[in-house]
Amino acid sequence: VNWDQGEAWYRKKFATASDDVMLLDASTSYAMAPVSDNMPDSSKRPRWGQSVPERIRDYAGDAKFIYMLRKPADRTYSAYWHMVRSGRERMPFREAIEAHPVYLETSKYYAQMAVFLDHFDLKDFYLIDFRAFSQNPNKYAQASLDFLETSQRDFDFELEVEKNKSFQYNT
Repeated sequence: VNWDQGEAWYRKKFATASDDVMLLDASTSYAMAPVSDNMPDSSKRPRWGQSVPERIRDYAGDAKFIYMLRKPADRTYSAYWHMVRSGRERMPFREAIEAHPVYLETSKYYAQMAVFLDHFDLKDFYLIDFRAFSQNPNKYAQASLDFLETSQRDFDFELEVEKNKSFQYNT
């Protein structure tokens, strides 16, 4: 979305980081490419998602990706409620997923990854099952560090503090 802002703009987002740290970008939007050709004209999802993997490859050809896989129906429903909480969705669930294909398309993991596999090898991806991660986050956090080939292990994961607790509306 902010590609036109340039690299200097992006680097400012990490301005407080010292040179000896690994920088990670935890954006889910990179895996939200429109993958169907039958998207309605009213859709607000641009086709730019298709160019994201190529841009990443051109900028950082050695990039690695950690991809959390969640049961598609659960992911779709969670994304809907995230949009409701943020005030960007006002339709009931069924109407929203019919009007905005991105809810379902983002849950098509194979299609989303295929866009990246045109530019990166499968070995550049670490796939994590959301349910398994939820049951043992420390195990998967450590495995992620192994995948990233970092020797940094001198920190604690703050697993007791909820970072992104959601809630359910009762409308």
